[in-house]
Amino acid sequence: MKKKSVWLPVFLYLLWTCSVLAAPVTRVNVNIRDELGKTSPVLLHKMEDSMQIVAAQLFNGRDSEFIAADVSDYEHLLSEISDRVITGYQTNRVDLSIAHEQEGTVVNLLFAVAPWAQTVQAVIRFSGISPFAAAVLQEKIPVLREQLQQTLQGAALDATDWAGGILRGQVKNSVETVLPDFRAAVDLTTRDDHAAVQVIIYPVGELVRTVQYSMVSKSIPNILLMKLKYKYADKAKSLQGLPVSYMEANHELLAERLLQELSSRTPGKATSSYTEDNNSPRGRNTGRYFPGIP
Repeated sequence: MKKKSVWLPVFLYLLWTCSVLAAPVTRVNVNIRDELGKTSPVLLHKMEDSMQIVAAQLFNGRDSEFIAADVSDYEHLLSEISDRVITGYQTNRVDLSIAHEQEGTVVNLLFAVAPWAQTVQAVIRFSGISPFAAAVLQEKIPVLREQLQQTLQGAALDATDWAGGILRGQVKNSVETVLPDFRAAVDLTTRDDHAAVQVIIYPVGELVRTVQYSMVSKSIPNILLMKLKYKYADKAKSLQGLPVSYMEANHELLAERLLQELSSRTPGKATSSYTEDNNSPRGRNTGRYFPGIP
């Protein structure tokens, strides 16, 4: 009876000690790399966020010793899950390691992926304005174009569904910052083995509907001047469709661009001015453009 009374507490102590030594996982780190080095960091970060949720549910609170005993099985399972979660990419390898830190036990996961095949291209175009005005606005968005290229770099054709959410947020914020008088719509299109992201930038607010165009010269006969006037009337009308607030803030830039085209095709030195006709019967959205030739 005495032996039993001695061994029972010892057995319970050992059982309690084993349960304490079993270290549960407290944190999971997920890192995803493109083996080809083509996928942008923005998309890789989105992939990591998606797999982080899955991995946390799989490992947090589990006994690290049990995980260590079945590392290869866990790696195979995670590879299959990754192929389903990260659409458009193939998971070539998963490396699982366990680290015991002061804050707790950590599971580190490294996923090596690569896009399946075709990648996505980006196209930026303007809607509701003339080609001339679009060309001027293009000068304002080099950062947006570069950002799009970096975000889409290496994006797989089948990744457009989940990559689209990232793009829409980035593009809208960038356009509203650089061109506050415009808004952007992001359209993802796929055809055969090709996919494209179209960023359509369009004006908002009060728009220029009418342009009153005049031409004056001190040296060119009126007959020739009238011919030039009719010749360049369409160029002046290219200001239609622009936001009035944009015209107010950028009229000097637009006048300069118009002068560059006028000076390249007419003799002498051209000058111009733009004024907003608030007294026009058509309302505030009427502008007057005055090119002049000496």
